[in-house]
Amino acid sequence: MDNYEGFLGQGSIVNNVTGPKSSKIFGQCRVSDTTLHEKATIGDFSTIRESEIGEMSSIQRHCDIWRLDLGRYTCVGRMSTIQGTKIGSFCALSWNLKIGGDDHDYHMLSTHPFWHNVSWGIAEDKKYSDFYHEKEYEEPCVIGNDVWIAAGVSICRNVHIGNGCVIGAGAVITRDLEPYSVVVGVPGKVIKKRFSDEIIERLERAQWWNLPINVIHDNLSLFRNSHLNEEILEKIEFLCEENKF
Repeated sequence: MDNYEGFLGQGSIVNNVTGPKSSKIFGQCRVSDTTLHEKATIGDFSTIRESEIGEMSSIQRHCDIWRLDLGRYTCVGRMSTIQGTKIGSFCALSWNLKIGGDDHDYHMLSTHPFWHNVSWGIAEDKKYSDFYHEKEYEEPCVIGNDVWIAAGVSICRNVHIGNGCVIGAGAVITRDLEPYSVVVGVPGKVIKKRFSDEIIERLERAQWWNLPINVIHDNLSLFRNSHLNEEILEKIEFLCEENKF
C-alpha cells in the first residue's frame, strides 16, 4: 500500500498512492500514482490515476479520473469521466460529467489513433506514441474556484472556465468562459452574469476561496445571506485583505 495510511475498502488496489489516516478509498477502486490530502475520499468502483485530491474533496462512485488536480472542498459527482484537468476549490460538480479528453483531428485521412498509438498493433514507434500522447494533454482543461456544474455537462479539452461560473444541466462547453458566467445549452451559451462587472472584479481580487477554513467557519453568516450586498462584499474584502495568502 506504499505510503497510503488511510481507509482502504474491500477489493481496492492502490499503487504508489500517498494519503493520511483521515483519507478514504472505498471498495473496488483502482488508484495509482495519486496523492490524497486530509479527509479526501474516493467512492466505490472508481479508477483514479496520476491525480491529486485536495483537502476534504470527494470523488463519488463509478468515476474514471486521469491526471486531475483537484482543489480543496470540491466534490465530483458519480459516473463522471475527467481527463487532463485542473479544478479549483469549493466547486460543486454534479454527476455524469465528461471533462477533458483528447481530440481526433478530422482534417487527416483517418480520425482513428492507430497511426500514432502503438497499442493498436500497427504503429511501432513507442517513443513517438508516448510523445503524441503527452502532446494531446499539454494544455489541460482548467476550471476555476466556486464553480457549479450541473448534471450531464460536457467540457472539451483545453477549455478554461472562470471562477464563479454556473453551467446548466446537459450543456456542452467548447469555449472559454469568463468569471461568473451563467451558461446553458448546446453549444453552451452565456445567458447572463451572476453579478455586475464591478462586483465580479472585486470578487476576483478578493479570492475568498483562499481564506483559512477557520475564518470561513467564523463568518458563515456572510455566505448564508440570500443576496450578495455591499455590506457582505465589504466584509469579505476586509477578511481577504486581513488574511493575505
